Amino acid sequence: MKFTREYLGMQLRFGATVARVMQIPLATALLEYTTLYLAAFGLTRSFDADDPIWREYVQGLGETVDPLDWTEQCFLARAQPFVPPDLFGCFRYDYGVDAATIRIHFEARDMSGSSALSKERMPERMQELRTMFATVRKRHPEAKLVRGNSWLYNIQAYQRLYPPSFSAALAPAGYEFQFLSLWGQFLHRTGELRQPVASTFLACVEEQTTLAGVEQCFPYRVLKTTCDIQEFYSWYNL
Repeated sequence: MKFTREYLGMQLRFGATVARVMQIPLATALLEYTTLYLAAFGLTRSFDADDPIWREYVQGLGETVDPLDWTEQCFLARAQPFVPPDLFGCFRYDYGVDAATIRIHFEARDMSGSSALSKERMPERMQELRTMFATVRKRHPEAKLVRGNSWLYNIQAYQRLYPPSFSAALAPAGYEFQFLSLWGQFLHRTGELRQPVASTFLACVEEQTTLAGVEQCFPYRVLKTTCDIQEFYSWYNL
């Protein structure tokens, strides 16, 4: 995703608040409580503070007079040419070979003018998912599980697209600060911030004195779920 300057600024402001309330270095807060390391800079899920690219960023952060300019500069330097994934309308998937698990991803790419999750667009979304899981069945016949992990599972209009057993297994995953599964609730598919929700969130965050208080400022937390892939094949009549 192409992140905007405003989104990077949101991450910096959030990191600064976490550093204040937890009394930890800013670099630690940005590493452990924002999406800069993984999503913005494209580094690995190791979240290794000694990664040379991260160390260079942190060093520059301590020397610059404008942290946002420096962060944006580092982001743009790491930007990779866009390689479109296999898309099924608003959906795509990842396949974890070791766990034989499909993970679903959603982006509101509906250009009809209606909300992508509206009741009127539900048949279209269902057909997209049917096509996607038909492809999964052909490409990965050994797949056993389907996993969901996102703030979106708080939305009934999103839940209804999936087998009832998938939604029935939903459980809190907490606040996954380093991942877009949490922060996606503030982003349009273009990378622009959703307003006024983003501004309201930041105003709330900056009033807090504890991490628990910060967490309560998020409109939604992440929910997770897993179920047998056969439930999906049955649900979409495959």
